[in-house]
Amino acid sequence: MSYQAKTDWKMDDTVTEDDFNRIERGVGDAHTAIESVNGQIQADAARQSIDLSKPVQVVESAKRSRLKIDRIKGRTLTNLLGAIGGDSLPSALTSYNAAVSTDTASYTSGTRSTLVTATGTTVAEHFASTDRLPILPSRQYVFIGDIQTTKGVAGYRFIFRDSAGNVLDDVSTGGTLAGGWTTTGLLITTKSTAVTMEMRVQVFKNDGSLNYVPSGEAARFDSARLYQVNAADYDSLKTYDLPEWNRRFPFVLSSTSTTGIHITRYGDNLAPSFREWTFINVGTITESYTHMVTANGTEQNSQTNIKAVPGTTYTFSVTKTNGGKIGFDFRDAQNVGLAGTGLVDAASVTLKAPPNTASINIVTSVPASVPSGVQVEFKNPTLNIGSTALPFKPRVYDYLYFSDVTLASSIAGDVADEIYEQNGKYYKLNTYRQLTVDGSLNWFFNIAVPGLKRVWTESISGYYSHHYADFQRFDGKILLPGAHNDGPDRYTFEENLKLFVTIANKDSGWGDNYTPTADEIKAYFNGWTMYTADDPTGKTPYNNSGTKLWRAHDAFGGGRSTGTLPTDRVPGMTPYALSYRLTQPYVTEIKPEGGISLNEGLNQIETGVGMIVRERANPFRDGNGAYNINNGNYPTSNLARRTGKILNIYRNRVEDGTWVRGTDMPTPSGVLAQSKYYDPAAVYEVTYLALDPISAPLASITAIADTNLKTVVDTLADANADVETRVGVLERDAFSKQGGTVGPLKINGNAGTMGLVGKDHTYVEFFPKGIEAGRRAYIGYPGAGINALHINNHDPGGNIDLLPGVGGAARIDGNNIWHEGRLRSNNGTLEFNDGTGWKAVGAGADQYKPLIKRQTLPLGGAEVINAINLTGKCYLSKILVMSSNNPAKLKVYVDGAVWMDTNVIAGAIGGIVQNSDIGFSDGWVGTYGPDSGPQMRKIGGTGSGLWWARPNDFPNGAYMGQTYHVVIPQPIYAKSSIRIEVSGQGASTNLDVDFAGGVPA
Repeated sequence: MSYQAKTDWKMDDTVTEDDFNRIERGVGDAHTAIESVNGQIQADAARQSIDLSKPVQVVESAKRSRLKIDRIKGRTLTNLLGAIGGDSLPSALTSYNAAVSTDTASYTSGTRSTLVTATGTTVAEHFASTDRLPILPSRQYVFIGDIQTTKGVAGYRFIFRDSAGNVLDDVSTGGTLAGGWTTTGLLITTKSTAVTMEMRVQVFKNDGSLNYVPSGEAARFDSARLYQVNAADYDSLKTYDLPEWNRRFPFVLSSTSTTGIHITRYGDNLAPSFREWTFINVGTITESYTHMVTANGTEQNSQTNIKAVPGTTYTFSVTKTNGGKIGFDFRDAQNVGLAGTGLVDAASVTLKAPPNTASINIVTSVPASVPSGVQVEFKNPTLNIGSTALPFKPRVYDYLYFSDVTLASSIAGDVADEIYEQNGKYYKLNTYRQLTVDGSLNWFFNIAVPGLKRVWTESISGYYSHHYADFQRFDGKILLPGAHNDGPDRYTFEENLKLFVTIANKDSGWGDNYTPTADEIKAYFNGWTMYTADDPTGKTPYNNSGTKLWRAHDAFGGGRSTGTLPTDRVPGMTPYALSYRLTQPYVTEIKPEGGISLNEGLNQIETGVGMIVRERANPFRDGNGAYNINNGNYPTSNLARRTGKILNIYRNRVEDGTWVRGTDMPTPSGVLAQSKYYDPAAVYEVTYLALDPISAPLASITAIADTNLKTVVDTLADANADVETRVGVLERDAFSKQGGTVGPLKINGNAGTMGLVGKDHTYVEFFPKGIEAGRRAYIGYPGAGINALHINNHDPGGNIDLLPGVGGAARIDGNNIWHEGRLRSNNGTLEFNDGTGWKAVGAGADQYKPLIKRQTLPLGGAEVINAINLTGKCYLSKILVMSSNNPAKLKVYVDGAVWMDTNVIAGAIGGIVQNSDIGFSDGWVGTYGPDSGPQMRKIGGTGSGLWWARPNDFPNGAYMGQTYHVVIPQPIYAKSSIRIEVSGQGASTNLDVDFAGGVPA
């Protein structure tokens, strides 16, 4: 019983022994309480260590205290199958008694899977196989892949061979029967003599037979990955089931490190507002936690999915009216239901999560039995841990986001970058460095062997030579250690850590007889492939004869070509990437967003990766008046990456709760958000999780919580001092933005005084009228994949002025472009002053002299003649060819590429003419024939089909070989060459050839 003080004593009151006993007992109790508090204050620091490596867990805390992150270790996942493990698998397979195709109906990653169907009428094996891929000996690997069998049994199979081609191991995942997608896997240790590996995707008979006559057996394959692992991971995987394999080693296309780390601690209520539910069937969200639905005679359900922990009891409660029902069910990692409460007409429902639970799906429902037109209200949804429903509170959470930090590791994961906390600040231990390997490096030729070249670049700073690096090509293929004798796509560090790389001729376009220059090697690493002009397909390497051209590498869509040695990157290319261990690790301070405290009692904590924090949004207004973020139907609204979940939307840096988001409105870009409360002058930002894998999972994460009063107080005191310092900086910044008189920011330094460092883009923003009025201009690189510097003034009516000093000039690349007094109009001619006098604009342009050539050529039945062959800068204004008595063919090449390819029938004219060369009479278009001087020849008219065409029809493969004439408005200019080729079509003929053009003066 607590002490009851008597506070109404009077002078004549009698004090008894009971009064003194009561008083003494109270004094004793007070001393006991004080000593207890003193004991907690003076006790040694007591802290609770917490492992947060699982994606979601429930942590019990003895005190309300700050959660301190002890250590976060990252991971680099390097899929040794490269891009062929996903969407590119069909093109990498050779089929054996099987048909291989892509399938967009069902897949587990990317946009399609690989469908393998057994074919043939004889007893045989039915599979598709990769080439023999290089593999390292005496290594430990984990393989994981997904299979969906439609008939029969299917599996992955691996065959390992030595240098002589002898089979060392033949292992398979075992068969999966028809049904849904199944994850399967293998643990593999390669023999000491292993050199190559072949992966097969194989379809068996239903009884498991390898050899059989097929009757429709087929299966889909997707998300295949092969990772090298360290001994500890290899042993631990033996104790885990396949879902845990899948979580720890998810599919990535090539090589990916840990990035976008996030940690979230939720409050008592785990249920989000209705605006954040993943599926809202119908009705109106009148307030964030109120949903009104009108009954219509059918069951109308709304739901959302929340992560959950196996073995934990959850209670879901909602205030509802007019017969509404609630319920929930637990689901596994594949979203398959495990157990549930059913839909019930009750105030709350409770159930314990079974094993393998990954999430809980909470549901509100308007049953079909509710009469049509009745309004059913659902209000204040609450999901809490425990068997008793708690009073409603809006969902709140603490978070910690490490959005701009990447943690790498060795390929096997045994050595890694780390994050740790010290004195209230966060630091990164940088053990690995990421290097972009492109044309910006200085490259040199080393050696050539048939089929490949070996090149090298300068020493790689800080490389720790006792560990091999993680090196991937621009198409995702993984390079392995090795020299030129080991084949293409190998690398070594030699001669004071110079980086040597082997490149296949078919990739570089350098033939066996050609040695590339340093700049041509740079062009390759910038995404360009060399080829010979003799092959218009661009597939034949240049072999030291003819004209060399360059095209974009096939990994970037090919197509784009040039006759001038390119010095820039192919637009949108992904360069080679090297991640290597440093000889001397170093520490840098990092600044995450947020902080986490633990409530006394139970706390649900989620950890994850792949988060993008506060990305600038560009809302788009649709026809219904709603503004959209990341709606794939309106591409300008898209975020940088396909979106799996939108976590927060901010308006002028403050969270904006007016946006409705969920997967009930899926688009090609993923989850979208919509709102009708848009402020066009505001700046909107989005924090979201990427839909596609952009990060490897965390290797481990540990935290510390204080468990006694002294450590709680000490930690809060230290944190408070740090917060006061940081708030002071922020207040100064905010004061300046609000029009205060803080002096200008000055940064003292010399060379590289200030740097803006982005992950894939960065820019400076200007708010001249205050943050509330919105941004008015920016300078920088505004988006991922953009390599052009933007200077953008989007203030209505705003100009961009370049104002050089008196006597100075604005320049581009050292060349004057404008200044007062340097440009004038003189009698209608635009002139500029280059410092030596006035000159006409264009006076420095290329000058040509005309070239007219008429000839008659006897042509054999299969003969090919180069009638015109111009090199260097030149132009073509007309080419006409007339065949005397048999058909011929005319080809026109401009800068090595086919510009025109046409048949010339006997007695008719084919070729290219300008508008000024043609006339029109009696319904016919005509021109002067090459054989007839002033006589007009008819070349087209009513009913003449495709005898002539407009300039914008060319070059166009649909017309080549059909059109006899092209009419152009102006000459065709070439940078390197024009070649006119005529050839017979089986019978001899005479050709009259009339050419007009120009060559340099």
